[in-house]
Amino acid sequence: MAKPTNEKKSPANSKKAPSTPTKGGKKPSWKGGRIASPGGTKKFQKIDLYTTQAPSVVIAVASKPKESPEASFTFPMAKAFDDNKSGNTYSSDWGVLMIAPQRGDALGTVPKVSAGKWEWKCFVMIQEEGETLETMGNRLAKAFTRFTKKPEAQMERPEYYQFRTAFTENPKPLNFHLMDFACAKVLRALYDDRTKEDLMEDEDLLEAYFGTTEKGQSFLEVIEEDDWEDLLEVEGKE
Repeated sequence: MAKPTNEKKSPANSKKAPSTPTKGGKKPSWKGGRIASPGGTKKFQKIDLYTTQAPSVVIAVASKPKESPEASFTFPMAKAFDDNKSGNTYSSDWGVLMIAPQRGDALGTVPKVSAGKWEWKCFVMIQEEGETLETMGNRLAKAFTRFTKKPEAQMERPEYYQFRTAFTENPKPLNFHLMDFACAKVLRALYDDRTKEDLMEDEDLLEAYFGTTEKGQSFLEVIEEDDWEDLLEVEGKE
């Protein structure tokens, strides 16, 4: 007569941990010891992208992980970008053409976050042919995360950035995001092979950059030829 047993049979469809992983070819190994507690959920700074009416021009904005919008601390990035020794390297690594204050309203005021901490910065990016917005956002987020670990960032602790959203519906003219002078600098940089007079006759392009053809023409009209040529000069620090 068979002896009773207290063992319970596992259901036929129950899953067991595999003796060997399905991929990789090696079993997990632990030699003892511990790892430090993460101390709570890691909060990622958020990168959002905005397409604009200006062809290929995309605006990136970094925000703190809070319900109410608040600018991330990007002063170290702007400082490194404006340095004549390192600026071009970071421009290439981040895929950023220019860093500029975010436009506040129709009067061109620059907004500050609550408590007056940091002004919002716009990171002007150029979407290359075949490049996706997701690729651009992830690239910038990873680059910023790497940068915060560098000594030149002078940050108390590394920050972690994550691409969140690309806003593509109802794109705005570029001067919705940037001050008019910043728009002129981007226009000058991307259409270096065209004269100012030629650009002033391009109604569609002026509308995409300045909101209306008339506003674009009146703004460019007051820029002297010498100043137009100097728009691409780098005003960085040694």
